[in-house]
Amino acid sequence: IEMTYDHMRLILFPRQQFEQMASQRFDYTKGLNGTMAFSFDLPTFDDVDSEYARCLKQGAQGVLPPTTEPWGQRTAYIGDPDGNLIKTSSFTTSTLEPKNKRYTVEEKRQEHGNAYLPWEEKADEYLIRLFDEGKSIKELADIFERNTGGIRSRLKKLGKIE
Repeated sequence: IEMTYDHMRLILFPRQQFEQMASQRFDYTKGLNGTMAFSFDLPTFDDVDSEYARCLKQGAQGVLPPTTEPWGQRTAYIGDPDGNLIKTSSFTTSTLEPKNKRYTVEEKRQEHGNAYLPWEEKADEYLIRLFDEGKSIKELADIFERNTGGIRSRLKKLGKIE
C-alpha cells in the first residue's frame, strides 16, 4: 500500500515480500524487533552515501551499506536503537539530473507484468534451466515479464552470475 500527501509518502509492505523483492535478508540491530522501517528520500546518490557514513560515525548500526538496486534506486539501511530499519534512498545520480525517474509499481507492471513480485521456487528452477540452456538476459526478461536488471539480480542471487 502506498499513500502520498504533498511531499510525504507512506508505504506498507509485508516484511517477507520486501526481503524477497530486495533480494536481501535484513538482520536487525542487537536482535531487537525490526517491526518498522522509516524511509527518507534524499536528493542524490552522493547524499545517500554521505548520510550513511555520517550515521555510522555517530554510532548507528549499519544494516545494508549504500547499494544501487537493479531498478535504479540507491539505498542504504541503518538500525535505530529499537531495532527498526531506517532507509535513505535516491533515484537521482547527481544534482544535475532531473528528478523525473520516480514511478509507481503499477506503472512498472504495465511494462513488465511481474515487476517487484516475489520469486517462487518453481520460477527460480525454470529461470536456472533456461539460463543454463543459453537464453539471453533479454529473452529471460521477456519470458518472465521482468526487466533485465531484475533478471540479472535474481541470477546473481541464485549464484549463476557475478
